[in-house]
Amino acid sequence: MDAPLSAAIVAITASAWLYLTGHALFFWVKFLRYRPPSPETLDSPVSVVVAAKNEAEALEAHLPLWLGQDYPEFEVVVINDRSTDRTAEVLDRYADYPRLRIVRIDPQEWKSFIGNKKYALTMGIKAARHPYLLFTDADCRPASDRWIRLMTAPFTEGKEIVLGYGKYARRPGWLNLLVRYETLLTALNYMGFALRGKPYMGVGRNLAYTRELFFRNDGFKNHFELLSGDDDLFVNENATAENTAVCIRPQAHTVSDPPTTWGSWIRQKRRHYSTARHYRTAHKMLLFLEAATRTLFWTGSFVMLALPPWRPWAAGMIFAKLITGAAVFGKAGKKLDDPLPLWAVPLLEIQLWALQLWIFFTGPFKKRITWN
Repeated sequence: MDAPLSAAIVAITASAWLYLTGHALFFWVKFLRYRPPSPETLDSPVSVVVAAKNEAEALEAHLPLWLGQDYPEFEVVVINDRSTDRTAEVLDRYADYPRLRIVRIDPQEWKSFIGNKKYALTMGIKAARHPYLLFTDADCRPASDRWIRLMTAPFTEGKEIVLGYGKYARRPGWLNLLVRYETLLTALNYMGFALRGKPYMGVGRNLAYTRELFFRNDGFKNHFELLSGDDDLFVNENATAENTAVCIRPQAHTVSDPPTTWGSWIRQKRRHYSTARHYRTAHKMLLFLEAATRTLFWTGSFVMLALPPWRPWAAGMIFAKLITGAAVFGKAGKKLDDPLPLWAVPLLEIQLWALQLWIFFTGPFKKRITWN
């Protein structure tokens, strides 16, 4: 390789390394240094909203946990979205519980609408009686009986949106480590951005906002036809530096059973990544720059490793990047009570980068998946 080209590769790789380091210092360190204030109890009525389709087993396990929350006044609104399993039977068993409200989606009524989760959630929000809404999925369980209390505490500060953490349960195997690593990375980004006054997404497994905000901004109207986005696109459209808070307390987390096959996890990621193109322009640029510089860094580093004069420089940048990443994820995992083995973090970073690149380039050739 001639000298000008190799020099250009080195310059691009070093610039990418500097950008990624700056990104970590600006957004991630803000999260790592964040100390949540002592929670004040909202003590205003809250509606927990859950859309369920063919989730009989999950509802049997999680309904008692939602209904048993330590909070003075709340309801649990479960939307039975055309389920064909025992979901209706399970809900009927709890029908006498005063805190439970059941919303049933009529299949005939639904035929007039696009088949996605947003219609079910909209029906649940309309049925909700209370001004504060807390969302989770049917397959998620609260980490404690203080989940409602802690997730809604920031509303006392005049906030309209609260971003929570939805983690995956620990299981044996490499896939579980990768799923949890990607979940932690996502949280570092969206919580770090929010703490810097640039909220851009939240996760529907653990998200709260006011009923008034939903109707004031026409709910999911602007992206109703999209399969995903009931969580991240709604937050992206409506969150501001002033109206958004984060809740990182471990007792306020939700816990989900992780994907058990590579195929199911990759399909889930395709669905999630497909909504990013609909984010605000500034957010798309920030996320694109982070992803692009990561690609430039790893590609350039591997090329430099093949060039003897630059091999020590490449090894030094890679070592610094991986050691810094391990330190960050070690502290973030401890902060969110979701620790990863530090020895695995460097391998997980490289593998996730490669998989995300593959998903990005193969995404346009995949068929659209429906909410079912």
